Amino acid sequence: MTTRLIINCNSHRVTLDGRLVAVTPTELSILGLLAFNPSRLITNDQIRYCIHASKQTSLSLAKTHLSNLRRKLGDTAKQRQIIDTVHGVGQIMLLGAEQIEIIGSPAQIIVGLPQDHVRCPRCGYGFFAQDHQVPS
Repeated sequence: MTTRLIINCNSHRVTLDGRLVAVTPTELSILGLLAFNPSRLITNDQIRYCIHASKQTSLSLAKTHLSNLRRKLGDTAKQRQIIDTVHGVGQIMLLGAEQIEIIGSPAQIIVGLPQDHVRCPRCGYGFFAQDHQVPS
């Protein structure tokens, strides 16, 4: 069975394989950032900014939120199925774009994300329109 993740930005609800997953607003912001950029490395600094855009968040606080999120999604240290760590660098959403459904605007849940942030129809990555380079 293929894993299916649905993030409803309008209702701030997350479902994984039809099961409602209770997440905090901070966890939802992190999950939204990762899900909007499937299979793409999101750096620790980007995650720290996602937690609180106006001030620097400690890396240990970011790791705590990620640990809690992983536990709620059913990821374990021995078997990562949703979010993986690139040690010392950041995190990667392991699910592909075809396994993720985002309802509404991610700007509603991702701290510091401007309204003009859109998903590329060709590559599936989230990007700021003026900065996007389509992979060949």
